[in-house]
Amino acid sequence: SDLCTVCRTQPEDLKHFIFKCLKKKCVWCKMCPDHLSLNINDQLIQSAIFKLHPPQDTRTIPSDAIVDAILLSLWRAHWALFFDQQPF
Repeated sequence: SDLCTVCRTQPEDLKHFIFKCLKKKCVWCKMCPDHLSLNINDQLIQSAIFKLHPPQDTRTIPSDAIVDAILLSLWRAHWALFFDQQPF
């Protein structure tokens, strides 16, 4: 099936896999305000990932490291669901 393995409601293309899936969007929406001093939206996520232009921020942890950590967490959760049937 070409449906998202996490939400099972939408076809899984690249954008859905990374941030359009509602469960993954929740991760972005929770983590970014906690670690970046800005509100996250689809354009900021796309720019950070597809153009390698992370949002500018003045906090001590670089914003590209935050984006990288979120992507790593999403991948780990995806593969834990896929291989080990652990809920997302």
